Amino acid sequence: MKSLVVEPSGPETVKHTVRIAKTDIDIAAGECRVAVRRAGICGTDLQILEGYAGFAGVPGHEFMGTVENVTVDVTGRPAGLMRAMELVRPRARW
Repeated sequence: MKSLVVEPSGPETVKHTVRIAKTDIDIAAGECRVAVRRAGICGTDLQILEGYAGFAGVPGHEFMGTVENVTVDVTGRPAGLMRAMELVRPRARW
């Protein structure tokens, strides 16, 4: 997976690209892994690229994909289910 990462650095906003292997991302209890198929970029994402609100992370919070893996305590989201999502509290590690 290839992602654009935005990090504030004083008055500047630093942008760089990282590659993350699917096996490098653990899912914790109560979570599922979604294979993102399409992602949208909204006006807020464009502002983030210019340093909006000191955001640090990966822009593109509106997306759709397929549930790949779920933890045993997750119900109602079986693997293979297609979902459209909007993240407001992302959990990302890179």
